[in-house]
Amino acid sequence: MSTHDPGARAEAPARWPDSSALPRDAHRPTLLVFAHPKCPCTRATIGELSILLARARDRVSACVAIVKPDGAPSDWAATDLTRSAAEIPGVVVRIDAGGAEARRFGAATSGHALLYDAAGELLSASDRQTHAALGTRGLARAKVEFADSLAKLRRSLERDAGKGFLSPAVADDVRRLFTAKDLPAEEKSRLDASIAKAFSTER
Repeated sequence: MSTHDPGARAEAPARWPDSSALPRDAHRPTLLVFAHPKCPCTRATIGELSILLARARDRVSACVAIVKPDGAPSDWAATDLTRSAAEIPGVVVRIDAGGAEARRFGAATSGHALLYDAAGELLSASDRQTHAALGTRGLARAKVEFADSLAKLRRSLERDAGKGFLSPAVADDVRRLFTAKDLPAEEKSRLDASIAKAFSTER
C-alpha cells in the first residue's frame, strides 16, 4: 500500500471476509476505521468517531485498525492518534501489520470507514477517494471524505440522523481534545472531565 501517492479506488467486500482477523460483533453492527498512526488528518476522524459512538452507545461495535508497514520499528504505531482511538469507550484498536487487513477491506486511505451488520453484510462505506493516500497530509480533503462517510453511517444507525448528537459546546470540546496540538495537561484534563460528564448525562 502506497503512503504517498493517491490511493487507487478499491471496492469494499460486500460480506465480511472470512480470512479477516479483525473482531466482528455477531449481535450488532461493526464499524471499521482504518488509520495511519502518523497521519495528522485522521485526528479529526477520531474526534468525529468519538462523537458518533457517544450517540450510538451500545448499538454498534467499533474497531480502529492501525496500519503498520512491513519493517517498521515495534513502537512505530505508538502515537497520540493510536492512544486517542484506544481511549474512546467501546473502541477496539488492532495493529494491521503490513496493511493486510486494509487491502482485504479495500481501504486505501487513512480514515476509510466501513459499517457491517451483525450478519457480516456491508451497510455503508466511505468510497469517496478525496483524501490523499495513507500517511500523507490534506486535512481539508480528509474532512470532506469523512463527512460523507459519517453521513452514511448516521443514516444506517438511526432514524434521527439529522439531529445533533451532542450539544454544540460538548461537540466543540470533543473536537478540541482530539484535534488540537500541544494541549496543556491542565486543559486536556478539563476537556476529559467535561466530555465524560456530558456522555454520562446526554440522551
